[in-house]
Amino acid sequence: MEVTNLKIVTYNLHGIRQGLPFLQYLGNSMDIIFTQEHWLAPFNINSLDDVLDGFTCYATSAMNDSISQSILCGRPFGG
Repeated sequence: MEVTNLKIVTYNLHGIRQGLPFLQYLGNSMDIIFTQEHWLAPFNINSLDDVLDGFTCYATSAMNDSISQSILCGRPFGG
């Protein structure tokens, strides 16, 4: 398979619920999608695998320390 016009985009979700509709839209026209700020905890990050058919998801959560120290209220980081 030869790839001549690879379409790549980066997208800041501002939270998975807020960014999901446009992420699904991008899935229809892009080959690779890099996302930021999904705000998913480690125990539910695998839900990203169910968002787009035909895509393989590689993800990590920056919230490991925040949720292990106390109850999470809002977003643990600035921005």
